Amino acid sequence: AHQVRENATRPEKILALFHALGGQTGGRLGKQELRKYAQLSGFEGDDEEWDQEYEQLATVCGFDAKKGADGAAFADVVDHGEENSNQRADDDLNTLLSKLDVKIPKK
Repeated sequence: AHQVRENATRPEKILALFHALGGQTGGRLGKQELRKYAQLSGFEGDDEEWDQEYEQLATVCGFDAKKGADGAAFADVVDHGEENSNQRADDDLNTLLSKLDVKIPKK
């Protein structure tokens, strides 16, 4: 299981989320791994809707849809959020990490 330190910075939490979804160092998150993230974030669409959403994310966040998102592009995906709203709050990141069984030590 993955773990982040108690006072992890936002980029560290995003990196831990990237790894928990299957992106390893120097790796990428493909369409299915990003769909898992989207579903954890509230996406409820079908395959066709996900195809459209994924293509849009690739365009907006600047990654090749065929190759998938690297760590930097994934950080853009996380910050893209709902309808280009504010960045995902740290509490939301903590919730997503716990859903993926990433341990966050309690204070």
